[in-house]
Amino acid sequence: MKPSEVIHGGEAGRYFKDYGLEPRPYLDFSVNLSPLGPPPAMLRALPSVQVVDRYPERQGQPLIDYYQRRFGLLAERILPLNGSIEGIYLWAHKLRPQRPLVLDPGFGDYQAALAPFAQEIVHHSLVAPDFDLASLEAALPGCDACLVGSPHNPTGTALDAKQWASLLGRWPEVNFLVDQAFLGLSDDPQGLSLLDLAFPNLWVLLSLTKEFACPGLRLGALISPQDQAAFWLSELPPWRLSGPALAAVEALAEEADYLPNLQVNLNQSRQEVFRALSALPRCQPTPSRANFFWVRYGGDIDALLGAALQAGFFLRDGRSFLGLEDAAYFRLGLKTAAENRQLLEFLARYLA
Repeated sequence: MKPSEVIHGGEAGRYFKDYGLEPRPYLDFSVNLSPLGPPPAMLRALPSVQVVDRYPERQGQPLIDYYQRRFGLLAERILPLNGSIEGIYLWAHKLRPQRPLVLDPGFGDYQAALAPFAQEIVHHSLVAPDFDLASLEAALPGCDACLVGSPHNPTGTALDAKQWASLLGRWPEVNFLVDQAFLGLSDDPQGLSLLDLAFPNLWVLLSLTKEFACPGLRLGALISPQDQAAFWLSELPPWRLSGPALAAVEALAEEADYLPNLQVNLNQSRQEVFRALSALPRCQPTPSRANFFWVRYGGDIDALLGAALQAGFFLRDGRSFLGLEDAAYFRLGLKTAAENRQLLEFLARYLA
């Protein structure tokens, strides 16, 4: 698989064409961003001409400073990224694992990043209905690397820090890249965070894209063991992060209430939406620790997705994830309470 072949959320155009529909306004439940939208201070920072008429800081120092303040990390462990997805490809390129493990269903870019270097990519299928990440240990013998999300995309399942510490200690010969892009959108950011674990075989991916709803700015970080990030950064070209993106990061200092308010919003929505989905006929949602739900559908998935799009709701087709090309699943990201209700009311009418 090539990077250009990976399907992501937010790409509705091809689905309107596939379902024979004319493009129309829609609520995008295929993405899993903060329902609060970009913070106002971040938006205010963007229009300034001073941001675009000069070179930005050459190595992304404002982003390093942000993660230092927020998590108390050493600067030399923080590799600023042009979107956390960049870290997946950089990590694979740098470590060049020969027999890495990925989970199905899973984010397609894990495999796309590994494919140029691996002699064999080992696939481990998570088993419904719980999609337990702990089951990955059974597939680790003979592997030299593992790429996994926690919370995992698309299932929303996770292991806490204690479980990860035990696993990392038992498998020191395996390099783990744990994607925590949804950490700030989870039900327990502190308990799920791996940033305090000190293992030489652990790298952690972080993203501002999801938790601050700013996918166009491309902001994230790779947190490495010890000082390896500083070494990697010294080998990368300058000005990888744009001036507007770095200005937006600096503006986050004015938004101390944003993440706490987001937690309250998501915790309430997560419970309400799960109960409502569980009560619908032919729908079996997986309990999620993230800001999205993975739903098994006991009917014609194409008919459901097409009807939803025609009604103005874009859901993520589960078949776009590796390992589930023939299964009937969809993923929906939590939005505002009012928007969630609109979708649930449509589903209740459609499934009645």
